[in-house]
Amino acid sequence: MTGKNIWRLCKVYGQMIGYPELKPHDLRHGVAMEVLEQHHDLEQVRTLLGHTGIDTTQIYASIRPPQLMSTTLRHRRHAFTVELRPPRGERP
Repeated sequence: MTGKNIWRLCKVYGQMIGYPELKPHDLRHGVAMEVLEQHHDLEQVRTLLGHTGIDTTQIYASIRPPQLMSTTLRHRRHAFTVELRPPRGERP
């Protein structure tokens, strides 16, 4: 899958969940936050993201502001209620 395809899928699925500005970096950051929140293992997140130093990964250890948390939960609930289908003629 090319970078262009990833960007296009972010646009399509972002619009489906009400977040048309979705970018690949948003997905990367979201996955890192989920892994950290579920497993509380900064080293695992560092390895997943491919960071060479743990200091770069520590950005993900900061606590989310309440407004960001409520927005994330709202989009997560909406994402699970939308049937995600790949664009015509493509597989995800």
